[in-house]
Amino acid sequence: MAKPPEAPQHLPEDVNVLFMEGAIGAKRTPHSACIAFRSCLEAALKRLDPESGGRVSLKDRIDRLVAKHLLPPAIQDWAHHIRDMGNDAAHADGLGTQEDARTLAQELQGFTHHVLLYLFTLPKEIELARQRRAV
Repeated sequence: MAKPPEAPQHLPEDVNVLFMEGAIGAKRTPHSACIAFRSCLEAALKRLDPESGGRVSLKDRIDRLVAKHLLPPAIQDWAHHIRDMGNDAAHADGLGTQEDARTLAQELQGFTHHVLLYLFTLPKEIELARQRRAV
């Protein structure tokens, strides 16, 4: 029996829900999973760039956050890949065969997981470690 997917720790609820939607659907509904990972990324990045609200495209938001040094260039590349593949998944033939789509959904799950670790899990773990040291 396959182990159920796990989201990174310390995620905001909306980001967690979208990540799990993608992770659960990665094998059975890979097109939907790719779209969910794109939506998850967008929700996560809006947390870093709240002043722009919904007026900024995901592409521009990614680039803005790199320019503000809130995302490193390596994450920028991954984020654009997740964005592009999520966009492609919205089109009937955008991801190739069903097997291609499954493979891509699993890849995007890994990429999205790592981005979320960087954005939420690591900062919270550092904060908790500092609090433990301060006691």
